[in-house]
Amino acid sequence: MEAIKKVFLKNACMFLSELLDEANTLLEESLKRRMSWQIKDRCTKRILTPLGTVGFTHTRFKNKETEETAYLLDRAVGWEAHTRISGGVKAAMLEGAARAVRRKQGKQPVRERIVQGRRQRCHGKQQGRSCEPCPAIPDEFPADGMEP
Repeated sequence: MEAIKKVFLKNACMFLSELLDEANTLLEESLKRRMSWQIKDRCTKRILTPLGTVGFTHTRFKNKETEETAYLLDRAVGWEAHTRISGGVKAAMLEGAARAVRRKQGKQPVRERIVQGRRQRCHGKQQGRSCEPCPAIPDEFPADGMEP
C-alpha cells in the first residue's frame, strides 16, 4: 500500500509541475501580457506542497511603464514573493506541532460537563481523576444543564 501511495504522490507532483510549466508558457505567449509586460528572465522554482516538492519554470516579467518586476505566475496562483512552502504544508506543520505539544503534556483538551448544577472540567483520558469545579464559571446554572 505504501508503494502505491509513493507512486501516486510522485505522479501528482509531476502533474502539478507540468501544469505550472504550461501556465507559465501561456503567460509568456499571451498577447494581452505583451502589451504591458516584457520577459526579463527565467529560472526554476521548487515549492513544497502537501503532495511533495514541485519544480517548474518561473518567468520574471518587467512592466513596460512602471519598471516593476514580478512573477506573474505567482500572482495568478496566489503565492507571495519568495514562497517556498505552500499554505497547506504550513497548516499541517502547525497542526502537527500543536498535537505534539498536547501529547508531550499528556493532556487532552479540557472538556466541560454539568454535574449537580455546577459546570466542571473533565480532562479526558486521565482515568481516576475526579473533575474539579471550574472557578471561572458561576455556580448558578440549573441542575438540568441549561443556562438561565
